[in-house]
Order: sequence, then structure tokens, then C-alpha cells
Amino acid sequence: MISFNDCYRIGKIGKAHGYKGFVKIDLEGDFDLKINSKEPVFLEFHQKPVPFFYSEIKDCGDYLLVKFDDVNNEEDVAEISNRIVYTYKKWVKNYSAELAADALKDFQVYDETAGYLGHIVEIIDHGKQKLMHIDYRGSELLVPLVEDLILKFKYEDKKITLKLPSGFLDIFDSNEN
Repeated sequence: MISFNDCYRIGKIGKAHGYKGFVKIDLEGDFDLKINSKEPVFLEFHQKPVPFFYSEIKDCGDYLLVKFDDVNNEEDVAEISNRIVYTYKKWVKNYSAELAADALKDFQVYDETAGYLGHIVEIIDHGKQKLMHIDYRGSELLVPLVEDLILKFKYEDKKITLKLPSGFLDIFDSNEN
């Protein structure tokens, strides 16, 4: 069974396109997709990835037009509207651990030694560097969003465990005294 750890969030189902079951998928982030019509994309239902096969797909730059199998009219489209869309990580050419900013909001963040740090308030994009803004004991803790610091990533549990460098939290802990 596929899990979110095998997937990359690419966007969200938008509105119907025409009346024959085509939908618009609004893409999130800057990535290149390798589209493979023999494998499904995944829509999130009850916090689980559910495979959806399609017969047609058109890359329109910042969105996709997709004709899913078994989605044939406006009622079918209404059932999948606003669902989050995922694909296999292998389909995304420039995949990294840096997910779309909205996908990480409210994740619980832990450090392997310090334990619970707080939750992600937002992802701040400074061009080449993304930072996790973590609510750490009522203060703003900014941690680079880089694969080297991530020990465990559990999408289903909305938890990230980091290995922060020695002394990283000292400035925050010394302010409490």
C-alpha cells in the first residue's frame, strides 16, 4: 500500500474544465514532472492517498488538465474537487525534502536530543534558502529546511524529527534564565 512518504504533493484539484469530466489541477511549487500515463496520481481521502488513473493529461504550465477514468460528469468532479493531489516522488525531476509551504504548516517538530520544539507556523522562502518558522516556547525559532537536518519525516502523523547542530538552541535556552 502506498504511503505519503512515497509521494510528493503537486497541487490541488480545482474546478471542472468543460462538461466531460476534465478537471484542472492547480500546481504548487516549482518542479518538473515526468508524466507517466500508466501509473496513477493520488488524491487525499481521509488522510490517505487513493490512486486515480487517468486517460488524458495536458501540461499547461502552472496547472494540468486531467481526464480521470470514472470521472465523467459534474457530479463526479464535485466529489473530488479541492482534494490534494500527489504523485510518486520519482515523477518529480527536482524532488527534495522541501515540500510546498502549505503542506508543512502545523507539523510538530522534534529534535533528537531536545525533544519537542513546537509547531511550524510557516515556511519562509528567502530565495535559495527556506526556513521553518517554529513556535518554540513562545519565541520564533528559524531553522533551515534542508535534508541534512531531517532525521525522520512522518507525513501521516504530521511530525518532523531533526538533528540540530550542537548548541543551536542554547541562545533560546539561555534567555529563559
